[in-house]
Amino acid sequence: MAEHVGSLSKAKLDKLPQTASVDWMPYAINFDGQVERALYFHPVEKEGNKLEAEFRGRRLEGSRHPMSSPSGPLGVVLRSPVGQHSMWTIESRIDSLITWEWDSTDRNAGLNNAQEWIEIARVLHASNCSH
Repeated sequence: MAEHVGSLSKAKLDKLPQTASVDWMPYAINFDGQVERALYFHPVEKEGNKLEAEFRGRRLEGSRHPMSSPSGPLGVVLRSPVGQHSMWTIESRIDSLITWEWDSTDRNAGLNNAQEWIEIARVLHASNCSH
């Protein structure tokens, strides 16, 4: 049930389907659409509204921001207008926004990984030379 943005009331908002959460990621993904999040992304809940996860081998720290309190911010999923005289429509409500940042302890991960690969290459080449 889509509602026009200009016609939103508390009663209409309560009737909208609810989206569990939206993830705000610190990187770009060349995809714009829905995805089965649970297949690719496995966040772990920590104390408070904190989360931890990994994406393509990099650690992430997340913070959950509730979007469902009556006096707090309101999150909605919008569908863009179709046609010249159409209006934006609201598809669903957002329960929470999760903002993700690179893990602060993982800042030197690239350098550490490079050093590990240099050591691995050294060992591999040393073993090839000794035979």
